[in-house]
Formats: sequence, C-alpha cells, structure tokens
Amino acid sequence: MCQTQHTKHSHLTQEKRVVIEALVRQGDTIRKIASIINVHYSTVSRELLRNRGASGLYKAKAAQKACRLRRLRAKYCKRKIENDPMLALEIEQQLRGGHQQGDWSPAVIAHTIGGFCHQTIYTWVRQSRPDLRQLLPRCGKYRRSYGSSKRPSRGWITKVRSITGRPQEINDRSTLGHYEGDTIVLNKSSAILTVVDRKSKFLIAELISGGVGIAYAVHEALVKQLSCLPPTLRKSLTQDRCGEFAYWDMTETEIPGLTIYFAHPHSPWERGTNEHTNGLLRRYFPKKGKYDTITKAQIENVVRMINHRG
Repeated sequence: MCQTQHTKHSHLTQEKRVVIEALVRQGDTIRKIASIINVHYSTVSRELLRNRGASGLYKAKAAQKACRLRRLRAKYCKRKIENDPMLALEIEQQLRGGHQQGDWSPAVIAHTIGGFCHQTIYTWVRQSRPDLRQLLPRCGKYRRSYGSSKRPSRGWITKVRSITGRPQEINDRSTLGHYEGDTIVLNKSSAILTVVDRKSKFLIAELISGGVGIAYAVHEALVKQLSCLPPTLRKSLTQDRCGEFAYWDMTETEIPGLTIYFAHPHSPWERGTNEHTNGLLRRYFPKKGKYDTITKAQIENVVRMINHRG
C-alpha cells in the first residue's frame, strides 16, 4: 500500500493555513487535508483543535495571528526562566524531586507557579538545560505512536463525565473513597495501573499488560481492585482522557456505586495526588529500565513502602 510522505512535526505556514480553511469548508477529512499539504495528519488535527473559534469554524487569518502570539509568548517566557535564577532553581528542584512534595511534571509545575505554560519548561530544558532532559516525562518525547487499528475508537471521549460535575465532597477531600487513576508505562508489553485515594493518599497499584490491549487490561484491573472494597470506600474515580480508560462505562457498570469523572485535556494538576504518587513510583521503576522479568510481588512491595512511609 502506497503511503504519502510527509514532514515530521511540520510548522504550518500562512499559505497552508489558507488551504486548510478552504478544504475544511468543502468537507474534506483530516487525513486528506494532511496529504494535500504534505504534513502528518496529527498536525492538522492539532491545528483544528487549537484554532477553531467559538463558532466552531476555522479561520486561517485568526489561526496565523494566534500562532504568532504563542511564539512571542513562548520566547518571552523562556527568557523569563533564564533571567530569573531563583525561578530556574525552583523548577529544577521540582523536576529533580527536591521539592517538599516530590518530583512534579512540567504541567503541574507550570500550573503551580503560574505565569507560563508547561511547554515553556520543555523549551527551556531543550535549549538551555539539556542536562535536565532525562528528568522530563518520557525524557521529553511523545508518549504514543500512531497507526494501530486495534485501539478503541475515540468516539468514547465524547461521552465522558467531566470533572466540572464533581460534587464538593470530592473537591474538598472531606471523605474517603474518591480516587484518582492513571497508568505508568514500563515497556511495550507492561504497565502499572495506579489508583490513589484523594483524602488518605492510599495507593492501589497493579501490574497489567501494555500495548494495544491496555484499555481492557485497565478495565479488568479496576474491577478486580475496587470491587473488593466496601461501597463507602469506592465512590468515585477521576482519570485523564487517555485511551487506557476507554472502557470506563463498562467499569462503572461492573462496580455498582462507582462514578467515573474525567479531567480536562492536558490538565494533570487536576489529578495532582496521582501525579505526585506516580513520581514516587518512578523512583523505583525509572524510565528506560529493564522490566521484562518484573513481577506483581515487586509492585506490591513498593506500594507497601509508599503507603507506610513516614
């Protein structure tokens, strides 16, 4: 089968944005548009997602203006970190785990400090502090590969329950039984499902199979781990909008009384407890480690140490 060649991670020009606007108006698909302007389809997808106006329409002129503003802002913010040694030190300490609450991802750091976005930290590290690159999630690389047809359809994402609908008792951490969930990828064939209680910080984790079957593995592990708890201790679960949680509706059906919420896209601070706990786990299971022979007993031992730390 012939495949269209395209430029990886292409920057869109004003001319290409004009073409995108015209092709969108006539109803062409994202993949067809990408083929015509010779870029990866994910580039077009991100462009439309980022630059559709309130009316839902894509305007090339407005998109180009927004792009210029983002670049100027990024340039300013990068200098902001470089020109402020105390700010740079604070970011480095949090990346290294020197912060009193543990090592945080750039997204959580940026949201906590304020004044710039997480991408600014990635840019600063890449251009000014490459020695910190190994401390970034996935060493600053993209998380997913494209092309698999065995993953659940993305249609599930339109039906999820947003975090904005959570009751106050979940938001203020006043009661037990409200969890945050995520996965830690170890290699192509294995991952760790993590579930953390928002009030007590109690961690539940299980070794699961990775790869294209990870979504169903997550579903099975959640049912196994949460079903054995009393209903009063398994009221809700807040997750991110990744494909690993595509079978969330099946999970709700099989765990009576559990309500599942989803954080906003690219907002890991909305699951800050889980992000922090995953950072603790990563100290025992670092990126690029060899996990071909990892066992459930090893996971359980680390979970026990985390739950009983002083």
